[in-house]
Amino acid sequence: MYRLSINKIVQMQVPFWHRKPIFIAWLKTSVSYLVKVLDDLYNYWEDTIIDAMMSPQIITLEHYLNNRFQRNPADIFISDGEYIGPWFFTDNLPGDPEFYWDQPDSWLWTAQDEVNTDFVVNIPAMLLDQTSLIAACVQKYKLAGKTFYIQLF
Repeated sequence: MYRLSINKIVQMQVPFWHRKPIFIAWLKTSVSYLVKVLDDLYNYWEDTIIDAMMSPQIITLEHYLNNRFQRNPADIFISDGEYIGPWFFTDNLPGDPEFYWDQPDSWLWTAQDEVNTDFVVNIPAMLLDQTSLIAACVQKYKLAGKTFYIQLF
């Protein structure tokens, strides 16, 4: 993006016979607030250019996530949704569920508890601590009404 310099424009527009150092300094001081506002505007444009170019398409969402977390282009990918469940867990390990039918403390959710997700965000296991930030980014740019979950691989 071409950055416009108001100081150069003001200095070029002054007639040659008025180009004294004190007069140029006075003009630069007069337009200094406009220079500050224009610099803030340029910084805002640079910060929001990615938001303006984003779309809820899968490929742009994958590209954004891989760039945001400095990953290779194939590390974070989005796959098609699926039915999840019914699930069964043991009650003795709430933080680490185990999948067994034959345990006496196992329980099973019903077939009505199935969840239909629209897409799955697959992330590497090394980004485990970033899952909430990834979920927030996907939530911001996904289509309204679409559901997703994050899966580690």
